[in-house]
Amino acid sequence: MNLKAIFRDNKKRLIFQSIYSSFIGLYYLLWNVIFLRYLLNSFERGLSFNKVSSFIFIMISISFVYFSYKNYFQNIYEPKDNIAIYDYINTLIFKKAAMIKFDEFENSQFYDLYTRIKDSSETVINIIKNTAGIIGNLIVAAFILIYIIIIDPIIMMFSVAGMLINVLLNNLISKYGYKLKYEISPEEKRKEYVKRIAYYPEFAQEIRTSNVFNIFRKMYKESLIKSNSINKKYGIKITTLNILSETSIYTFGFILPIAYILFNITQNQRMTIGDFSASVVSISMLASKLSQIANNLQELNQNKLLIKDLGDFLKYEIVDKHEGHILLDSIKKIELRNISFKYPNSQKYALKDINVELYKNKKVALVGLNGAGKSTLIKLVSGLYQNYEGEIFINDKNLKDYSIDSYRENVGVVYQDFKLVSSSIIENVLMREPRNQEDYILAEMALKNVGLWEKISSFKDGLSTTLFKEFDDSGAILSGGQLQKLALARVLVKNSQIVIFDEPSSALDPIAEEELYQNILNNINNKIVIFITHRLSTVKLADYIYVIDNGKIIERGTHEELINLNRMYAQMFNMQSEKYLNMRLEECV
Repeated sequence: MNLKAIFRDNKKRLIFQSIYSSFIGLYYLLWNVIFLRYLLNSFERGLSFNKVSSFIFIMISISFVYFSYKNYFQNIYEPKDNIAIYDYINTLIFKKAAMIKFDEFENSQFYDLYTRIKDSSETVINIIKNTAGIIGNLIVAAFILIYIIIIDPIIMMFSVAGMLINVLLNNLISKYGYKLKYEISPEEKRKEYVKRIAYYPEFAQEIRTSNVFNIFRKMYKESLIKSNSINKKYGIKITTLNILSETSIYTFGFILPIAYILFNITQNQRMTIGDFSASVVSISMLASKLSQIANNLQELNQNKLLIKDLGDFLKYEIVDKHEGHILLDSIKKIELRNISFKYPNSQKYALKDINVELYKNKKVALVGLNGAGKSTLIKLVSGLYQNYEGEIFINDKNLKDYSIDSYRENVGVVYQDFKLVSSSIIENVLMREPRNQEDYILAEMALKNVGLWEKISSFKDGLSTTLFKEFDDSGAILSGGQLQKLALARVLVKNSQIVIFDEPSSALDPIAEEELYQNILNNINNKIVIFITHRLSTVKLADYIYVIDNGKIIERGTHEELINLNRMYAQMFNMQSEKYLNMRLEECV
């Protein structure tokens, strides 16, 4: 995106805004220069009130037209068009963000760029306003200059000299302003993060029961110190240039012209009161208009640099797409061959030489310690990471031959850090708006299968109840386990051929988790099922188990086979069984 594209897409707004800017300046020029000059000269010459009154009537009529347009533009047209611009620009950003490769969201530089462009809708509006301001102020300045040239062309030379100096100074101010915003964006990102933590419900308990917020307060203060340092670094330069800019405008645009007029009066003593008053006011207005043009140019140059960031974001080359265009019909088998993967800017492999086979109507469990690579493997199977070594085959065809959208439509995942939003419960389950009554029946069945329907049906508005109280005081507050069940219901609703559970039930006790998984797995047929859990009693429900340690598969087989191997899996299972047995004995005592 560039200035040309903005002007092309917003022609009508630019025209209306330019008319608005011109009307403001011309209206005050009419009253403060032309009308005032006419009035003072009329009284000096002794004209009758009747002749003056007709001019006053014309001015009142012009005022009515001016205020009608001004209020229509400010209160009706501009707010409506601003909303349209917000919608258009933010939709562009949201759509592009959805296409960016998933691993870029783990890149700090990407977030710095996003911080700079997140307010791009305001930047576009400012570009239109500043461009219209330049057009409008130039039109007004042209009329004033015509009047000044009639009085004395030399006066114009002072104004032009001041304008040229200002263009040079404001160009430097714009560059320093952009550099300031570029360098301060990482600190703004940190400050916004701390502000979110301060009021997000999921942090409320930890903040009130520990000293954890002191860490974030320290982070906030450090960001403030760095921000102050950056502001000081560029603030002194910008302030100095602004002082020179504003001084030159009023020196060349007001003080010197007035001094020149006064000098001519003392020498020639030929000027009416009206002409002198109009000259002083017009010179003052010209200085003001030239100052506004200089400010408009400065802001336009800075906004032009910011809109370049938006253009860079929209042209982001690392886009989440596959080379292939084959639409996926059914999935009978997924095979990972010699898969290795490491995160961007990391030298260490998160996964190394992974070989896995997944079959339709089979349930596979991934077992391992925290950080072993289980969730990374899940994200690879989900199609989120694409910069891997090795090959992934779907039905004996390379995954990269398929349309990525077609593939992802067939993947249903519940992550351990799942996110629910403050909207209706049915929208959280369907992850879209309900279209018909069948959607409500579908959501109800899914919630029954995860054991949450009794709770949801007890709410006054049932499935239409808003989740959380962020926007609705009557919103539902669910426990951690209930929220996990709600997230699990999403997978049951989505008719996907691959179902993945990435440890989404950690808030449930072992018995509740095993019962939940038994119920869910019994209702999932003819699909590839993968699940991660640290509760090995639940792992027994799987047809096949992969044990991962330090990014490598070290064991594979059924539960009985791995127990007989008597290695890592058997040790973990026996340890958990012993611990759970002791807990039950303590409860009985």
